[in-house]
Amino acid sequence: MDVYNDAWEKNWGFVPMTREEFHHLAKDMKMVLDPNLVLIAEVKGNVAGFALTLPDVNQAQAKVKDGKLLPFGLVKLLWHLKGPGKKKTVNRCRIITLGIKKAYQDYGIGPLFYTEYYARCPKLGYSIGEASWILEDNLRMNKALQLMCGERNKVYRIYDRALA
Repeated sequence: MDVYNDAWEKNWGFVPMTREEFHHLAKDMKMVLDPNLVLIAEVKGNVAGFALTLPDVNQAQAKVKDGKLLPFGLVKLLWHLKGPGKKKTVNRCRIITLGIKKAYQDYGIGPLFYTEYYARCPKLGYSIGEASWILEDNLRMNKALQLMCGERNKVYRIYDRALA
């Protein structure tokens, strides 16, 4: 939570996350989280940054044809997301958040995260990765992804205008 609040503080529209919000979000993610895709960087024993990548839940959800979780859809979803069916179903993952405290942003931690995912994900069965919702002015992250042959395929923009 401290990393998140420090790293995103200067982003447009940022609102600090409270401890309660952070714990609630973490609790909700447990169902889909792959612990092998959570990375935490430390510098001299201090948490400097983290990266959180999730399996593509949509691939498993597509196996629940009618979209209903009850009575059997939840079992089917979990089978394809966490169980033996996962290897045949989920081959994509998505970096949903990656942050490094301002004090450590010049340490090269971001590229270490990308390199670790690049090595780790194929071994875990994820052949495709996506990084999304990266601000256009986040030059470091955009450049790093470009150097890894990443392709930009969508751009979301928010415009601000006074109404008065």
